Amino acid sequence: MALVFDDDANPHAKGDGWDWRESYYCNFFDEKSNLCGVFWQGVRPNAGHGEAVFLLVDGATDLIRSVDFKVPVVSDNPADRCKSGNSVFTCVEPWKHWTVRYEKGSDWFEIDWRQLSDVCDWEWEDLTNSKHYQLAGKVHGKGVVGGRKIEFNGYGERDRAWGDRNYGPLKVSLWNVVQFPDDVAIHAFSLMQADGTYRLHGYIHKDGVTRGIAKFESEIVYAGPKGPPENGHIRYTDDQGRVVEVTAFKRKNHLALGAAPDDGGQLDTDASKSQSLMFLTFQRFTRSDGVVGHGMIDYNCHVGNQPASMVSEAPPLYSTLYSYGRE
Repeated sequence: MALVFDDDANPHAKGDGWDWRESYYCNFFDEKSNLCGVFWQGVRPNAGHGEAVFLLVDGATDLIRSVDFKVPVVSDNPADRCKSGNSVFTCVEPWKHWTVRYEKGSDWFEIDWRQLSDVCDWEWEDLTNSKHYQLAGKVHGKGVVGGRKIEFNGYGERDRAWGDRNYGPLKVSLWNVVQFPDDVAIHAFSLMQADGTYRLHGYIHKDGVTRGIAKFESEIVYAGPKGPPENGHIRYTDDQGRVVEVTAFKRKNHLALGAAPDDGGQLDTDASKSQSLMFLTFQRFTRSDGVVGHGMIDYNCHVGNQPASMVSEAPPLYSTLYSYGRE
């Protein structure tokens, strides 16, 4: 199903599935410090609950860690799905410009996000009854947290998704975004298939041009048998042969989650009884030319599945790129 221009600003028709969900996401990074964070929220009207995650960290130090995977959804008002917990997403101009704001008591923080890359549509409807797209941008962040005034310029990835979403079946998947101060932005989503090979989605944005990713090669060290990706290196190649090599990445902070044993659509910060794990990790990336960037590696796995190396390669090129917002 192709994306249409109205998909970015508007809510979508609700499906019948128990796991049907509409979600909003935006991460952000100060280009000059270790300040970073993520807004991630969704509404599951058929299940009667939603999720609201807001993390703001300064390296290993948490400034705000607000995580609620049981936000009540008593009735479904599609226009209100952009609100969950203490956060709200606002479309200023479709595709090009969004704001996201968290406010609780005297603490508040806001991101102003502006588009940088083309739009990457995963085109994974053959695997799951859901739609997902994302794109890179530049951000201005500001707020007051615990009496500390915060303001910075940087970058971040925004995405939207709707449809059935259940994390339990994900045996191994790695979702990666990274941006550098010279406006190079990369996204790779590597998903293990039933035969043990990896399916690849994503893009490389470089020199103002966004192209589909054709190969993803990684070596990863984990923080223990049930721990997140800790460090390693990655090589990305797009469909025009352009290469970006990350010689080292290093975890700064993370959020660990587990899928409920009886409902893979329900996540929890207590992963002790879960066989399906999820880690949202903030990472520092060093390119082969020494340029430092920031981004995330979100890792899903069943316990006991932590591949030290991962190679995903096209063809086929699953993702479709749209110029919405850049036309």
